[in-house]
Order: sequence, then structure tokens, then C-alpha cells
Amino acid sequence: MTQDRIREALLRRAGLTDEQITTVISTERETGNSLDQVLIQKNIMTEGKVMDFFGEFLGLEVRPSLDGVSVPSDFINNVPVQFARTHGLIALDQRGHITKVATHRPLDVQPMDDLAAMMGTEVEAVLCPKSEIAGLINRAYRHKADGVDEALVDIEEQDILGLADQVEESEDLLSVANKAPIIKLVNML
Repeated sequence: MTQDRIREALLRRAGLTDEQITTVISTERETGNSLDQVLIQKNIMTEGKVMDFFGEFLGLEVRPSLDGVSVPSDFINNVPVQFARTHGLIALDQRGHITKVATHRPLDVQPMDDLAAMMGTEVEAVLCPKSEIAGLINRAYRHKADGVDEALVDIEEQDILGLADQVEESEDLLSVANKAPIIKLVNML
């Protein structure tokens, strides 16, 4: 069975008309977007219906809300915020060698594989609304940004001008860079 025939069978199962199926498959080819994204962009299915459909079809958990979720610190420390935002991925839970990860793109597997490599764990997808994921990413990384602000305050307290004077006095730049507040700031980044 060709990929188009598989897609067509899947879309028929979702209750789409022949015209909608043709539109979805051609748009998917033209834009490079995944099937789930095209269904939402073309207003053929709501995000909630797409999540429910793919959750059932792929056997994935569906969570409509991420209120009260605490992102594991390993995720925040190992995954750049830009990667999380670009791919709409955020860890919900980590137990042993399995990290549950919220996604709104169930068919976009490459970023999940990349994330597994970054985390050093297996990842298990959980379908969530895009807006919920974006909100949790912002909340999780805001705490990391607060830590950067604290490190900047520490540097200010040690007088940045004093550090500049030390450099001018021919002190090795690397030794200045190894001072505790600067190390703390770089580690936060």
C-alpha cells in the first residue's frame, strides 16, 4: 500500500469526504506539513478532534490541560528553549529511563528522536493542545531565566568595573572568566 493510500484510508476512518481527502493530501505534499497540521490549518478538524483521533489511532494519551504540571529539571537543563518552542515539545514527567513529553504534532517523529538523544532517555508522546504546551514552556523556562537574573545580580554586586580593572592589570582573561558569578551565569545559559 502506498503512503497516499494509507493516508486516504486513515482520513476515511476520520470521516472525511473524497474532496477533503484530496485537499489534505495535496496540501500536505505542497507545504511539507504533516497530516495532523494540514487537518487543522484547513479547518477540516479542530485541534481537539485531531488530538482525539490520533490519540485513539496511535494509542497515545491525550491531555487537554497541563495545569499543575511541573517540568523535570533534567529537561530544562538539557533541552534549549528554542528547540522546545520550535518543535512544541515539553517534558511532563520523567521516571527511570522514560520521559513523557507533550506534543501537538503526533506525526513529527524526528524532533522526538532528537529529544531522546538530548535527554538520554526513551520518550513517550502525550498529545496536548499547542497553546497548553506553549504556556508550559514559558512557565518552565521563566524559572531558568529567573536564575540568570540572580546570577547577573551577583555579578553586579561584585562590581563589573572592578572585574574590568583586573583585566586591564594584565590578569589572564580566563582566570577572570572562571570567577564564581560568571561561571554561574554561563551555566545558566
